[in-house]
Amino acid sequence: MKTKRRDGGFSLLEVILAMSVLVIGALVTLTVMATTAQRNEKGKIDAVGYKACQDMLEVLMSMPYADIQNLQTWSVNTGTALTFDVVAAGFPRQPSGQPIRGTYSLRDVSTAPDYNFGFPVGTTNRAWEIIVRIDYQQIRIGMIALRKDPGYQ
Repeated sequence: MKTKRRDGGFSLLEVILAMSVLVIGALVTLTVMATTAQRNEKGKIDAVGYKACQDMLEVLMSMPYADIQNLQTWSVNTGTALTFDVVAAGFPRQPSGQPIRGTYSLRDVSTAPDYNFGFPVGTTNRAWEIIVRIDYQQIRIGMIALRKDPGYQ
């Protein structure tokens, strides 16, 4: 009886199996690369957004105390949101080319139950909670600071 002699090389089944493994490996690698690129972009936006929030917070914290009270009163009386443009380098813009708008709010927390400042009853001392926020697509960046009346000891 004659046996078939194999001349070397790969069978069709081996080639198909090897190609399948390579294609699956390439797809996994591409998926990981795409996810990494998205996370890098989000990280960059986060970093720039936090810097913009911090800059705005520093402006508000350095304002004279009476001006903060006037801003809050004006916002409440007019129903107008307090906004600022995020024009930091590296932060995305709207499709129209306009900068993304951030908002900030001021809340009088002098008598808020969640804060205990120990202000004597009947004094005019105030404390403000300053919230700065940027909403961009699915990214929400925010910072909160507390500012007490500098006249209070």
